[in-house]
Amino acid sequence: MISSHPCTTRHATDRPRPTRANPVSVVAMWAASTVLGIAAVAAFGDADRASGAAETGFVGLGAPVRLLDSRTGTSAVAGVGTIDGRFAGGGPIMSNRVLELEVAGRGGLPTTVSAVALNVTSVNAAGPGYVTVYPCGQGRPNASNLNYAVGQVIANSAIVNVDNDGLVCLYARTTTDLIVDVSGRFPGPPPPPPVSTTTTLAEPTTIYNTSFDGAGGAAWGAPWQVLNSAVLSATIDSGRGRLAGQTSHVARVALPLGPVVDAEAVYTIIFENAENQGFGFYMRQNGGALRDTPLWGQGYAVFVEGNGADEIGLWREIDGIEKRFAGVAVPMGLTTGVAYRVRFRVEQAGASTRLRARIWEQGQPEPATWLLDALDNAPALQGTSGAFAVDTYNYSGSSGILIDDITITTLS
Repeated sequence: MISSHPCTTRHATDRPRPTRANPVSVVAMWAASTVLGIAAVAAFGDADRASGAAETGFVGLGAPVRLLDSRTGTSAVAGVGTIDGRFAGGGPIMSNRVLELEVAGRGGLPTTVSAVALNVTSVNAAGPGYVTVYPCGQGRPNASNLNYAVGQVIANSAIVNVDNDGLVCLYARTTTDLIVDVSGRFPGPPPPPPVSTTTTLAEPTTIYNTSFDGAGGAAWGAPWQVLNSAVLSATIDSGRGRLAGQTSHVARVALPLGPVVDAEAVYTIIFENAENQGFGFYMRQNGGALRDTPLWGQGYAVFVEGNGADEIGLWREIDGIEKRFAGVAVPMGLTTGVAYRVRFRVEQAGASTRLRARIWEQGQPEPATWLLDALDNAPALQGTSGAFAVDTYNYSGSSGILIDDITITTLS
């Protein structure tokens, strides 16, 4: 790989080389930009800004800046793994998953930007595949920006629009680590007005309350329905539900109640192998599982996972493709065999959906504040009613996750 950056002298031998990979030079990339539908690009640098010139074209950063390095073990110290320590070391992007990468407001980019110049690198690919880079908030195009295979470290450049939330989406066809550097931007419009989050709630009504009573080893009874072949077992274990799935596959079981638009769920989970597992709870769910079922999956989910991240995140699924759009670290971490309570709330807030979640150790006081509080405006999920589902994901092995004391209430 070649790294390009501005030199300070004719023979800048004392200038450290950036650690950002640029397999295609900036000059060559902009020369070819008409192919990507950009008719004309004006190089615009620090001198132009100093003179007060208007930003009408490409604005280069002094040197490439790293925004993402998913490789496990990558330092989360600002300026070491990534420019600000975010999106570092979170683990590979799994097959048929989408990572929402925050771009605006990072690494010298302003909070409003219309498009960015990225360099995307695939590392540690589990199999042949491709990456599609596109603005979040719209459908994924039938195209690829980067093709990769096992054992390759391969990179490519892309100019991509940024959505109104300052995000760029990266879809991976097969599991791979990704590294993303940014070298410049195009000016953006002023930010849209904020969306009100005020919601008037109706009297809550409990529609489900269970502790998985039954004989040990028995299958989960009605109304639970196994959705895909990745589910190895959904059985009762000492008065709790136990869900086990295949390695590197989403194993999903539906709870077809409702349909409901606004709801809240509280439940208990226990990981049998916290380092290598994740557990999701879905609302506004349509009875599908990714693209494993004739009806492609759709809905909102809260996902609690280890895999070196110990994170609780918010996801949306549309047309069988899941995208993470918010996430934070679990304050107490995740430990095998420890029971955790999770509260997840989904409610319509005008033209957007407000999603909130928190997690705490069972037996400890429930936190007064939400760990996650986010708005989502994906059109396919606004005002949409649906049912519920749970799933597990094993990054390695096929251990189970125990689930218990599920209470679901409607909010409208």
